[in-house]
Amino acid sequence: MVVGSRQRVASLEEDIALSLLDTELEKAKSVECLGVDINEYLTWDSHMLGIRQKVIRNLSVLRRVKPFLKRENLIDIYRSVIEPCFTYCCIVWYSISETQIVN
Repeated sequence: MVVGSRQRVASLEEDIALSLLDTELEKAKSVECLGVDINEYLTWDSHMLGIRQKVIRNLSVLRRVKPFLKRENLIDIYRSVIEPCFTYCCIVWYSISETQIVN
């Protein structure tokens, strides 16, 4: 993965070819490392989208089981399944823009 600003990455006139032990490496746009998506522009767009999708999916499950569980059980499920999405790698939240929060 070539890392840099959008302008710098776009300004590269030729693709950079890397190889390891005579095997050519493929260029990646993003990579997941320890549950954090890192893209070539070092923005958190893909990571935020992944968190959003995971939270929405888990909230819909929680909403479906809500009529059958006590409030305490719902809180326990929230704290074990949904809250970690926000607390793991929380340094990401410091540098996001307002448009990423709203979207």
